[in-house]
Amino acid sequence: MIYLVIIIIITAISVLINMYFSHKRRKQILTLWDHNKKLDHRENYHETFKFFYENIKESNDDAGIDDITWNDLNMTKIFNNINYAFTSIGEEMLYFRLKAAHKQHVMEEKMIEKISSDSPFRLSYR
Repeated sequence: MIYLVIIIIITAISVLINMYFSHKRRKQILTLWDHNKKLDHRENYHETFKFFYENIKESNDDAGIDDITWNDLNMTKIFNNINYAFTSIGEEMLYFRLKAAHKQHVMEEKMIEKISSDSPFRLSYR
């Protein structure tokens, strides 16, 4: 019986800690845009995006930016400067668009402008 109580207490504490950090992260994300700041990332986290790029690119498509050119142009620094994505999926798509710069990417300029300028819309668009 005492073990059951201990397990319930530990589980409750874990859930409360998780809720606290989730709420804290959400609050941080909601204020980042207005302060023009980014989420903190670990060093070399972008290395995993290469796998997404390799999987999604067409097998006969060699026109993308190769790794040597990527390093020569210091694209990692450019990627870090323009990366305001909050999810790994957004970061993977940004990496793909930089690597496959020769392809025409469809961008909805009106939607980008609305998200950039209309704070209530940005907060409701989830």
